[in-house]
Amino acid sequence: MLPDFVTTPDLAPLAAAESAAEAVYEFARLESLRDAGGWVAALVALVIALMGFVWWMYRREARTVSLPKAMLLATLRSVAIVGLVVFFLGLERRSSTQVVEPSRLAVLVDTSLSMDLPADEATSTDKATRAAKALTLLADTELLKELRATHDVDLVAVGEQARPFTYLPQIAASEDEEPATSDTEEDDTAATEVDPAQLATELMPAGHESRLGDAIAETIERYQGLPLAGIVLLTDGGQNRGLNLPSAGEAAGEAKVPVSSVAFGPTTAPANLIVRELIAPERAFPGDKLTLQAVLQAQDLSGQQVELQLSRRPATNDDESAAPADWEILESRNVPIDGDDSIEAIRFETTPAEPGEYIYEVRAMPNSREVLKDDNVQQARVAVIDRQTKVLLFAGGPTRDYRFVRNQLQRDKSFVVDVLLQTAVPGISQDANEILTEFPTTAEQLSKYDAIVAFDPNWTLLNSEQIRWLEQWVARQAGGLVVVPGRIHAAEWGYDDRLRTIRGLYPVRMPEQLLGLSSSDENNEVAQPLTFTREGEEAEFLWLADNSEDSLLAWEEFLGIYSPFAHDGPKPGATVYVEAGANSDGDNGMPYIVGHYYGAGQVLFIGSGELWRLRKLDTKYNDRLWTSMLRHTSQGRLLQGSPRGKLLLAQDRYELGATVPVRAMLSDLQMEPLIAESVELEIEMPGNRGQSLRLTADAARAGNFAGEFRVVLPGTYRLRLVVPDSTDELVRTIRVTTPQLEIGQTTRNTVDLENLARQTGGFYYPTAMLAIEGNEQTPSLAAAFPSQSRSKRVVGAIDKSFARQQSFWLLGLVTGVLAIEWIIRRLSYLA
Repeated sequence: MLPDFVTTPDLAPLAAAESAAEAVYEFARLESLRDAGGWVAALVALVIALMGFVWWMYRREARTVSLPKAMLLATLRSVAIVGLVVFFLGLERRSSTQVVEPSRLAVLVDTSLSMDLPADEATSTDKATRAAKALTLLADTELLKELRATHDVDLVAVGEQARPFTYLPQIAASEDEEPATSDTEEDDTAATEVDPAQLATELMPAGHESRLGDAIAETIERYQGLPLAGIVLLTDGGQNRGLNLPSAGEAAGEAKVPVSSVAFGPTTAPANLIVRELIAPERAFPGDKLTLQAVLQAQDLSGQQVELQLSRRPATNDDESAAPADWEILESRNVPIDGDDSIEAIRFETTPAEPGEYIYEVRAMPNSREVLKDDNVQQARVAVIDRQTKVLLFAGGPTRDYRFVRNQLQRDKSFVVDVLLQTAVPGISQDANEILTEFPTTAEQLSKYDAIVAFDPNWTLLNSEQIRWLEQWVARQAGGLVVVPGRIHAAEWGYDDRLRTIRGLYPVRMPEQLLGLSSSDENNEVAQPLTFTREGEEAEFLWLADNSEDSLLAWEEFLGIYSPFAHDGPKPGATVYVEAGANSDGDNGMPYIVGHYYGAGQVLFIGSGELWRLRKLDTKYNDRLWTSMLRHTSQGRLLQGSPRGKLLLAQDRYELGATVPVRAMLSDLQMEPLIAESVELEIEMPGNRGQSLRLTADAARAGNFAGEFRVVLPGTYRLRLVVPDSTDELVRTIRVTTPQLEIGQTTRNTVDLENLARQTGGFYYPTAMLAIEGNEQTPSLAAAFPSQSRSKRVVGAIDKSFARQQSFWLLGLVTGVLAIEWIIRRLSYLA
């Protein structure tokens, strides 16, 4: 039986070689009788008794006939009995083939993000990454060819999980010898040559975790019962999740599967300071506190002080021409280093006074022991916007969330808040800039708002024109909409066919009939905890602290919510950030905070009006959360670079290796949707690198263009799109960070890899050259794995033609001998 991961059309291995078929005869019923215990002995005894009786009977008849004739009669009757016995036992003929199962060798290649770090020592001039070195070993040397001389080779990418991607069959020993094949269709699906381009794509570092131990254990299990010669690891030895390497080595040793490792990465970490990243918001407001966070890694500098400088200068179109005099030092700080390989998060706070675009820089002043000094600095671009965010709070009733958010925004000078409370009586006093008595009735009235927060509104009170303006405000003017359903009015409009447009704005599928909703919290006496998805952990607008780790700790203190709105799940393309009620068994909860783009605007769904409960932990949590969510949903309007277009991103911070979807909404000179096949997006990457991305037209939406790219370098990316037939530019920036789990793996894990080889009977190769050539003490990698090919005989299907002929001749034989016996007896007057 072949392992499950090589039976797919892309990965089917070459079948075992077959020798010429031979005929094998066997009694089918005899095999079943053997399994039934003493039936064989009983059958033999019965046949012997029957034969004895026949000969005894004819011996008596010999008194009336001659002895030769009596013996002839006994022989004929015995032949008939033998024929019946043969018929009963079911003589079958099958084809028998000698099958050779090829030896297998699994090559596991580490594709975690630590493999994107330098392969050689810091003092080396060769800056190639560990992944590039592994790719060179596989694609540019004879290693795979030498391994395939005696094995079928399975290539597996290992990151957060083991992912087989190519199965390479054994190469024929000589040009005159054909490689082993079979008659099955699976033969054509196995790769025969290595495609370097495919290798480069498959082995690109992307995994946020290293699970080498799990990959070894899974490989052993998948090849159970097959001739597995061993496992080859191409890795830096980093292991931060799952089964540890010593345990995996113990399992491999018990299974008698040798594991050999080719190691990449420096063996020592020289004294070095690295500013890994600078985390800063994409925009800020004059007079507001701007918080920046630098991630500093210090190697072999324990006990020393490092000076960090925060500087700022105005951003220009040509940042490379900036002079040192343009920089303004905002703060200098000495940071103590604790540990030989420490990672510290250092927080800076500053208050920008003037609007504009600025480049903020954090620089670690070089240490005298440092060898490399070009990784001591990181920059981030921040747009300081002198503009208040205009918000409309639209509520079906004076809920707690509505009142807390209204009071908070009225105090915040960066917001202007108007309110529309549908249950308010005329003339009621509310703390707001303007009190509306009806929802805006024209596009002009609606366009002055950057965001609308709808707390359980009664949408049925809006007429068709108001609904149309709201939909266009979100889709075309990039308005931000936050919707909070409740138990009062959702039941009134959820099934209203007239409000399909409103339901279409929501990022979740609203039930056609909202039954069972009430104003009470019955059966909800137990709080349902909130669980963050990976997207939610990375979404800064949901952070309660200045970084993801501290934010999650704060959210863990939150007991949860009691009455999440029951919907039919997220719509395609929507992003689930938070779930309510997930359990420890791994079952997902009800999506609670969900967002999606609707045209140019963003809509954020919050599953109940209960976020005010955060105030029980800290009043600042609730204030910060609502401020961040409103600025996130309204960023499309705040950052518009041209009235003719908008550049849309799901978020402004990604982890290394992530795929970034990009959408653009563009208009022509007449402000109609732009008709074109594609537009070009310029991507400015860290290290003064750049690339172009083609955004292709969306056939379903005129004027919409979409594409995606993968971030392969940490740092700040600047996306720039020139609007066709104009000089207007649409600009967005994103920040790319390296996961903390992978940052720390700066050196190879020599100890664990050596122990792994010792536990399993494999070998440790500190260099790729040693793996290829070997030496007197260590064989080459190809010589380290003798072939484990084995042969076995495989019996084919029953020969039905033989069965028919056998039945015919046995019937004829039995009938014939019995007829001859009867004739002889008749002539001898015995019948």
